[in-house]
Amino acid sequence: MNNISPLTPIALWRTVFASFLLMGALATQSALAAACCTAPDEEEGKTAQLSSDSIYQLEDTWTNADGATVRLSDLRGPHRIVAMFYASCTYVCPMLVADLKKIEAKLPADAKVEFTLFSFDPDRDTPAALKKFAERQDIALPNWQLLTGSEDGARELSAVLGIRYRKEPNGDIAHSSPITLLDGDGRIVAQLSGLNEDPAPLLHALSDAHDH
Repeated sequence: MNNISPLTPIALWRTVFASFLLMGALATQSALAAACCTAPDEEEGKTAQLSSDSIYQLEDTWTNADGATVRLSDLRGPHRIVAMFYASCTYVCPMLVADLKKIEAKLPADAKVEFTLFSFDPDRDTPAALKKFAERQDIALPNWQLLTGSEDGARELSAVLGIRYRKEPNGDIAHSSPITLLDGDGRIVAQLSGLNEDPAPLLHALSDAHDH
């Protein structure tokens, strides 16, 4: 399986996310027009409070390794390091997990950071498949989340994170492997563009965030 070199992830994120913000603005106008007749939904209220550049505004639902439903807005709170993978991957994704573990090992003891892996492969990545992958990779699920969703959800999230992927006829998925640091409200703080990169920029951004 070949790893695709990413296209300037932050620039791609800004371009794609601008279109999401436009759609969000139109949806907000419609919601305001209907406000006199409709009681606000709790989840919609939660999403409305998000920053305009938060990826947690994306509305697709995901499923974790225990079969529970997760919305991106549910991930608010701690800083979060995120990437995308698929559970049957035997080369790039284990390397990606190894990179994430190296970052985890370098975090300050008091750092409140969680790790989340989103699947490219909703057809095969059932909760059971996610759990088996976590066992093979010795991932500590209390501190990590593995999530699977819909094809549309994976495409949308990958575009926002600046990740490119394509499915091969043999079932493999060729993909780029950025690692992204999000703040507590789902805004991109820093990003490593691929595997085996020096994590110092991401760690420095995390340290700066905790100092403020």
